[in-house]
Amino acid sequence: MWVRRLAIALAIVVVIAVGVAAALGGFEQRDDHIRVAPGNEIDARNLVFTLDHATAEPTASGGWTVVVFGQVRNPHSEPIAPIVGDRGNLAVRPAARTHTASVSSFSLGGTWRRTYVPADNRPMAFEATFTLPPTELGDTMDCAVFAMEYTDTTILGLGSGPYWNIDSYARVQYATLPLTVLAAER
Repeated sequence: MWVRRLAIALAIVVVIAVGVAAALGGFEQRDDHIRVAPGNEIDARNLVFTLDHATAEPTASGGWTVVVFGQVRNPHSEPIAPIVGDRGNLAVRPAARTHTASVSSFSLGGTWRRTYVPADNRPMAFEATFTLPPTELGDTMDCAVFAMEYTDTTILGLGSGPYWNIDSYARVQYATLPLTVLAAER
């Protein structure tokens, strides 16, 4: 008899625990991203970005060249270059969330020749270029900014010393930017 009462009590406890977890959102889809409005600063720790808008132009292969426009400033005491590539500062994703692209190049201060953001903490215009495969675009583009950390990521510190790399534990911040789709150049 006591075994049956114990089983019923345990079942009630489990039902209550599941109900409380569901009521508090424990079974909802997890969101590890922080949404930031366009025009607001996003601190990536190495640099501080302000994302404004994006354009997309079709490529000959059917894909897209996406350019994100904004400002960047350097709060540190020495010049720092924005990080490009798969482990870089920025990435974009169309509203349909079909593909993600890493930044392939930066233009700082209106020129491709400048590669470093000066250490004067003043905002500087930037254009970040991405290449997306053929996909359907909407009227917005998500642009993610990854927080960086200045560490030596090699085992036992046998590398060349610390450098800026993605902080694996930081939440990704992103802005949903207005997207202008341009006509193909002839």
